Amino acid sequence: MIVVQIAFVTLLSYALVSDVRSLIIPNWISLALLVLFAVYAVIAPPSTSIFWHAAVALAVLGGGFVLYLFGWMGAGDIKLLTAVSLWAGPASILDFLLFTSVLGVALALLIRATQIYVLPSAWSARLADHIPDWVRHGLCPYGIAIVIGAFMTMSDFF
Repeated sequence: MIVVQIAFVTLLSYALVSDVRSLIIPNWISLALLVLFAVYAVIAPPSTSIFWHAAVALAVLGGGFVLYLFGWMGAGDIKLLTAVSLWAGPASILDFLLFTSVLGVALALLIRATQIYVLPSAWSARLADHIPDWVRHGLCPYGIAIVIGAFMTMSDFF
């Protein structure tokens, strides 16, 4: 069981770093989380049926597709959110989505505040090398919120 938990944390950590660096969450991470869930379901069956975990993930995928169509989230974010929702299942999905949403809004506000107050200031030239391009362009690596939301509710997943 501990190996599954370490793999889960490692995959999510890699997704976070990748999203911060390049605004890309590789597809293989979401796929690996799905395969890892199948392994987990065989080793330690979840308290509810696999069907309900899959139903939750499909519902999140459907909602995420709408968010993607409006340009509010990237495809990699939606795939990662869906994969983590499979782990959350019906017991933890509301907590996970609430934490992720609140963290996403806080991150977006932080990025916007940085654009308004930090970038135009005289001393921002010194910080220019340390501020990611996605902040300058107002883009939000939502993988940060997804991963931290997952970590906040991870004890409920296992």
